[in-house]
Amino acid sequence: MSAPENRKLAAVLFADIVGYTALMQSNEGIAMAHLEKFKQTLETEVPKNQGEIIQFYGDGCL
Repeated sequence: MSAPENRKLAAVLFADIVGYTALMQSNEGIAMAHLEKFKQTLETEVPKNQGEIIQFYGDGCL
């Protein structure tokens, strides 16, 4: 008899900041503030929903 399977429901989310590159070119300070807020929000909200952040990629997150 084979071992029972452990299954886990999963959803994949990739999020990024729309227009980040253009904003970075026009106002680096505001772009960095948006990036910091983006990271803080994800680091707060993802664990609340039993999620896991795999990696940040510039202005994106998996």
